[in-house]
Amino acid sequence: MSDCVAPWKPPQGTVGELVAAGRSWDAVRAPCSIGATVVDQLGENCGAVIQDGYAQKLYWLIKPGTADTWQHRPGSCVTVLGSASYVFVPSVERTEGPGLWWKVPLEPLRYLTDADQLKAALEEQLDAALGPRTLLACEPCMQARVFRTDHDGCTGVSSTELQGRRMRPGEPRPCPCDHQLIRSSDA
Repeated sequence: MSDCVAPWKPPQGTVGELVAAGRSWDAVRAPCSIGATVVDQLGENCGAVIQDGYAQKLYWLIKPGTADTWQHRPGSCVTVLGSASYVFVPSVERTEGPGLWWKVPLEPLRYLTDADQLKAALEEQLDAALGPRTLLACEPCMQARVFRTDHDGCTGVSSTELQGRRMRPGEPRPCPCDHQLIRSSDA
């Protein structure tokens, strides 16, 4: 990931434009139902945020190249958009809905949100909305349809036995098929 951010000039006038991610910024998309709380939680640390009032989605701009290394919860409603992705960006004058507008307006020297802070805030809201992330079966067991997996590791229990349980970070659990011993780094 490069330390420099390419210069970017947002759309002017009354019409927005389709902008390629991965150059001046990457983007993170989340539903308004989760994202609105994240905007409030980040406060002054929140960079510019685009709201799509029709699709009920929010877009944060983050440092370019970050999408390549962002590990997010599989199956969640958060999408990270890097190179090969495009975002329709509203004109700087669009600071209220309906439609596509800047929920948090652009500021000349602060339009990017710190990716680590954003990720932590999104994970917290996802845990509140969907429940904590749970580590499930290893890939061989998943292929055999013995367990479900979120690719984070193996707890060695079936999904029906897992209801309501959460694996503690760093707690080893062998898969009953003895494929490997997994240690969780962040459950």
